[in-house]
Amino acid sequence: MHKYFISQFSFLIALALIFSATSCTKCTGTFCVKNVGQSSFVYSWDSNQLLDTLKPNAETCQTGFTVNINPTYEEYLIFPFNSSVGDYMFEVKECNSTVELE
Repeated sequence: MHKYFISQFSFLIALALIFSATSCTKCTGTFCVKNVGQSSFVYSWDSNQLLDTLKPNAETCQTGFTVNINPTYEEYLIFPFNSSVGDYMFEVKECNSTVELE
């Protein structure tokens, strides 16, 4: 009886580890770009027309997208960000993240 109990317990632990390793977390994401420089710069999300201005210590954000966090393989979203300080393709892998630009 004792060996049978240990065998069942080991099986349950192994099953729990398998399910926890393959679980995927979904969340609604927010991705921000913050101007940490001393000067304003113009920018746009996914466009070559730089129509908005980001002042020092201000940030601009994209919200409401779904992020899938999966421990078994890497998954991410791409956010194109064009600005007078450079053009970027940011990989977003977390529910809430901020990138600082000067």
